[in-house]
Amino acid sequence: MTTEVFFQRCPRVLWQGDTLTPPLARLPLRAGYIVFGDLRACLDLGPEFFKGAHDRLAQALNVPGLSLGKTHEGRCRDFLSETYDSWNVAHGTVDRFLKLRFSLIEVMVGLAEDQVATARRAAEEANLLSKLLRAPDGALEEAARALPLAIADLNARFEDAKAGLVYRDGALHTA
Repeated sequence: MTTEVFFQRCPRVLWQGDTLTPPLARLPLRAGYIVFGDLRACLDLGPEFFKGAHDRLAQALNVPGLSLGKTHEGRCRDFLSETYDSWNVAHGTVDRFLKLRFSLIEVMVGLAEDQVATARRAAEEANLLSKLLRAPDGALEEAARALPLAIADLNARFEDAKAGLVYRDGALHTA
């Protein structure tokens, strides 16, 4: 089932101009580090995770790939770290450039939420921790604590950069 991602749900122009302010320019990769670092510490965000995130956004964009990285994780990381260039036709407007990167963040955080929810269901049904989590002792509790903190950190980074966005209920919203 395909669901809309942020850039599809938000047709209104949020950012204008030919350049990005430094806080907004750094925000996609800074937000990505929440997934690549904080959430990865307690969830198994392996190749399948990044392939799922990459493929979902690539499908929404109707493109074969987000970047030329060798792995799906590399493609996601490269996509988030790319510098906006107003002369690069593929980048489009500042607004589209940011919305696409924030869409990838939305997809990755949503997949992490799904992973924790799946682990909780498995733990409740079988009274065992799901194999989606790395460490068998306390991993579910650690993930359950880490996810809201990661989302709060993501929202703080959006606020610090004055991006006008907030992540809640599994999706990005304009503030």
